[in-house]
Order: sequence, then structure tokens, then C-alpha cells
Amino acid sequence: MGYTYTVIAVSLLCKITALRSFSLDKLHYWRESRAGMSSLAYFLAKDTVDHFNTIVKPLVYLSMFYFFNNPRSTVTDNYVVLICLVYCVTGIAYALAILFEPGPAQLWSVLLPVVLTLIATSTNDNKIVDSISELCYTRWALEAFVVSNAQRLQT
Repeated sequence: MGYTYTVIAVSLLCKITALRSFSLDKLHYWRESRAGMSSLAYFLAKDTVDHFNTIVKPLVYLSMFYFFNNPRSTVTDNYVVLICLVYCVTGIAYALAILFEPGPAQLWSVLLPVVLTLIATSTNDNKIVDSISELCYTRWALEAFVVSNAQRLQT
């Protein structure tokens, strides 16, 4: 259960903070893009600046999580999974910030991790829910945590 809460917590925190990258300066972006600025260059610049957060946030979270839960997996394994999770969640937040106004983008960024985690951890035998859960990033993260723990089991 600790990893389920980890996926939800990291997703929520990273999505809310990543929304600020694109939602605060939409007006500046549209003005500069009409003047000839490359949209790809703008996106890559914003994404590159956010790489610092992608590297630091998992370290801060693991400094607390790892010692409270004492998992079997190593800090490095958990860190790699969390970096992938943070990068995925940040990309989703970018898309939400670009597609929606700030209010609805925040609402979607709060609802998505919770709903997708519920779908990913669903135990019923519904084929539609199973096919949706195979596409959820939350399921991928949870499976990666399980695999990293299983590699350290003594046989």
C-alpha cells in the first residue's frame, strides 16, 4: 500500500507544480509565437529548465519514504522508478496546462492520479477496466516498484 500512496502523492505534487511551467505565461507564448518564435524551442527550453525538479523531487521524497517504509528494493531502484514517474507526470501536466485554463487544469491534475490509481489497482474481472488499466502510468509505476522489490527477495 505504501507504493500506491507514493504514486498518488508524487503524481499530485508534481502535476500541480508542473502546471506553473506553461499556464502562467500563455499570453507571452502566444505573443512571441506570432512574432516567429519556434514552439518546439519554447517547449524544449521549459522542459530543460524543469529537469532540475525532475531530478531533485524524487530524492527529497525518498529521503523520507525509504526510511519510514524500509522496502526491500534499493534506493537506486526506487529513485529510477520515481524519476520516470515524475517525468511522465510532468508531461501530462504540461498537456493539461496547454489545453485547459488554470482552474480546470488543476482539477484534472488532482483527479487523474486518484482515478487512474483506482483503475490500476482494480481487482474485478471487467475487460474494459483491465484494458484501460494497461494504459495507465500508475499501473506501470506500481509494477516497476513491485519488480524492484521482487529482485531483492531471497530464494
